Amino acid sequence: MKKLIIIPSRAQSTRLPNKPLKEFGGKTLVQHVWEKAIAVPSADVYVATDSDEIANKVKEFGGEVLMTASELPTGTDRVLAATAMVTVSNYDCVINLQGDMPFIEPTQILASTLPLDRGYDVGTLVYEMHEAEQNNPNSVKAIVSMHSNNTGKCHWFVRAPLKYGYHHAGIYSYSLSAVEKIKLFAQSTYENVEKLEQLRFLENGLSIGAQLTNHIEGEINTPSDLDQAQRRFGF
Repeated sequence: MKKLIIIPSRAQSTRLPNKPLKEFGGKTLVQHVWEKAIAVPSADVYVATDSDEIANKVKEFGGEVLMTASELPTGTDRVLAATAMVTVSNYDCVINLQGDMPFIEPTQILASTLPLDRGYDVGTLVYEMHEAEQNNPNSVKAIVSMHSNNTGKCHWFVRAPLKYGYHHAGIYSYSLSAVEKIKLFAQSTYENVEKLEQLRFLENGLSIGAQLTNHIEGEINTPSDLDQAQRRFGF
């Protein structure tokens, strides 16, 4: 069966306003991410947004759009809203590919689903942290019990400085049963403290499995991140 990849994309990012439409290498950020997603075999890809400007840009480069409400609080909620507009039963899982990861590889997107094959409700990616990331509040740290097959159980996630753990990449794969359960969850206590939606899953008893992967360069969260990406492409 196919995989359903949804890229949540909103204009009102607090750290980098209108982030999806920022350009480097002659393309917008949302197009960079979309191009990685459509290279995944046997997958349908949609951009879920509340912005007509983003929707129009996505349609210009050939992408498909699902329009969602502007008041949705997180990317997870936007993805869940988008699943109501497609026949989810046609797919074996849903992948939430956050729209700030232009340098993720298609093989890594696919690897995020491996924990689902090993019985976890939710899959994600982690990689070894550089020292600078350990002290960076924009770097999300994952506490994981890693096993010999490079898949581990996620125990918690934090933004605070941490000298151990893994860097968490902004991607989630959900089993279809997990999608239906998450739709019933309200925003949770520690999710609101940390501003990390994956804590909602843990606080409500879902299991998250992390697949160890290679370092992913260049998540775009801040003006500094964008500047580095533009320098990388000579623009």
